[in-house]
Amino acid sequence: DTLNALLRDADALVAQNSRNVYETIRALRDTAYQLEMASRRIRANPGILLSGSKETPEERRRRDESELWLKGRTRRYDKEEK
Repeated sequence: DTLNALLRDADALVAQNSRNVYETIRALRDTAYQLEMASRRIRANPGILLSGSKETPEERRRRDESELWLKGRTRRYDKEEK
């Protein structure tokens, strides 16, 4: 009885928190994408660590999207830039 109650409570807890887990995974995926783009920019021009970037956010976004297209990858449909 105790084991069944424990499993039932654990199942209910997982069901309640599945949305939180999904949001956490999505945030980690977005963070990994941003880190990948930052590391590519630094590898291409390490001097931006000292002098900063002179690119506008629009130029950076356009370049990042063109790199994704050239590699056969696209941005997720639910990931819209605002």
